[in-house]
Amino acid sequence: MIRRYPLDALLIGIRESENRFEPFVRAGISLFAIRFCSAGPKIERVQTVRQKDLENIAHLVTLYLLADPITFDRNERNEFSSSNPVLMVLRLVGHQFPFNISTFGHHAQPFMLYKKIPNILKGSSPKYTFDIESAFFDLNDFSISDFIDVCFITHSVAVRNNHFTRAYLEKSREKLNVPGELTISKIVDSISGDPEKLSTCYYKFRNNNRKYRMYDLNPLFLFPIVRPWSHNNYVPYSKDRMIVPIPDLIAYRMSTGVYYQLFNEYKTNFSDSFGLVFENYVGWILKEALYEDKIVHEKTIRKNFPEEFGPVPDFAILDNESVVLIECKATKFTRGALVTGKEDYVIDSLKQLIKGLIQLSKFRKACIDKHPSLKMFHKHKSFETVLLTIEPLYLINSVLFRDMINEELSKEGVSKFDWIILSINELEAFQAHIKAGHSLNVILKRLKVEHFNTVLEELNTKSIKTYRDCCLYKIQNEIYERIGI
Repeated sequence: MIRRYPLDALLIGIRESENRFEPFVRAGISLFAIRFCSAGPKIERVQTVRQKDLENIAHLVTLYLLADPITFDRNERNEFSSSNPVLMVLRLVGHQFPFNISTFGHHAQPFMLYKKIPNILKGSSPKYTFDIESAFFDLNDFSISDFIDVCFITHSVAVRNNHFTRAYLEKSREKLNVPGELTISKIVDSISGDPEKLSTCYYKFRNNNRKYRMYDLNPLFLFPIVRPWSHNNYVPYSKDRMIVPIPDLIAYRMSTGVYYQLFNEYKTNFSDSFGLVFENYVGWILKEALYEDKIVHEKTIRKNFPEEFGPVPDFAILDNESVVLIECKATKFTRGALVTGKEDYVIDSLKQLIKGLIQLSKFRKACIDKHPSLKMFHKHKSFETVLLTIEPLYLINSVLFRDMINEELSKEGVSKFDWIILSINELEAFQAHIKAGHSLNVILKRLKVEHFNTVLEELNTKSIKTYRDCCLYKIQNEIYERIGI
């Protein structure tokens, strides 16, 4: 059914109908089109697919993407019949939600994580042993600054145009301070692909067990720009058509995508140093939200509470009679956990998270027991514990997931205690509101019983704060000035 449509006509049709279909459905249609459709003729005007035909295709693709193995595989059904129901739901949301990309500070954040903070640490911290910026250049042959700038411009172009050519990007060099032609070509090539390149990527990373085929990795995460015609032969800039089915995946590629690229290449050599970068990034967000005398850093606590006394959090936030204990972990669900939903895979991918919660629990207990070396916390009556992650961990604060994690904690001798897990994106969204006087402690308590969007929308109404009031906006302006916008 899908083969009869030209690739570019179908992709442009998807792009024009972005408000009609969920992002994961558009991504699914795009992948089928890339695998099975041929590019149309190199003409300026493309006749897109009829809306009714597109709706029929979207319906079939949606059924395919929602056909979890539990609906057709007896062994799978028997295995999951006695397991925690949240694990099966994790498979579904883990392959739908990632396509809903937050563009809040989408180019300011990677500039801080991969450029500004690493440069500060390089000359100030002996623990920072891996040069992220140099490693990125060695891997790609262009700098992280140029990559962020070109991705930002390309994302802006893609949001405003259903399709464009390389010549359109070249025009930006006439007005903006952007890299030269060769560097732009390298960067665009690194985030784009023709059908052959994208199909090769798909078959390389697809799940070996084909009953999980609906959860195959979509190559658009790696190469969000589709170039319909093969580049084995030279294609002039004026005819080098580019289509971005989900423009916000460019934002993902220049932020979280950089993390995965470096981790996949350098493994723990990168992740160990990035953990320090992430902790410093969280510290910067907190300093932009609170007075410094409200923030107690790990180093300050360690002056009177040495390692032999027990673990300490990365930060303790003094909030009237309460203290918010914060631990930072650049952890994530593994592909195996998201694809299979098997409990052992999920728990294995959350080892660092569970370790962080154990650390928070032990320090919280020391504070409640009024350890003599923790006098600065003796007057405080309650202690909230929050673990911050680099990526959203879907469903992690749900009742069923909490039960599973609490069971793992009990195996380590940690009795049930109250905790919440947030992604850094959520802390970023609250920063301006906390600076305006809203209590972090109160926000955390609300998040335990209310949805994130509900809390944020109410704060937006009360504080009348927007992205312009966020600390990331200042970094964004620095990038604008460098580019010349």
